Amino acid sequence: MSKKEGLSNPFNLIVIVAALGYFVDIYDLILFGIVRVASLKGIGVPDDQLLTEGIYLLNMQMIGMLIGGI
Repeated sequence: MSKKEGLSNPFNLIVIVAALGYFVDIYDLILFGIVRVASLKGIGVPDDQLLTEGIYLLNMQMIGMLIGGI
């Protein structure tokens, strides 16, 4: 591969941008898993709804990742 084919190739730039977006999404999912209960309690979600609301939010994140990947 010559030096000219490095980052100047549009395909390489697209892959790098997509990978950065993927890493941000994964970081967000990990962070959400860590702070989910505390943050849901902080906004006033009742204890009996923590699991239901947490699953709903996780599903919305997954749908967002799916749409973002298209």
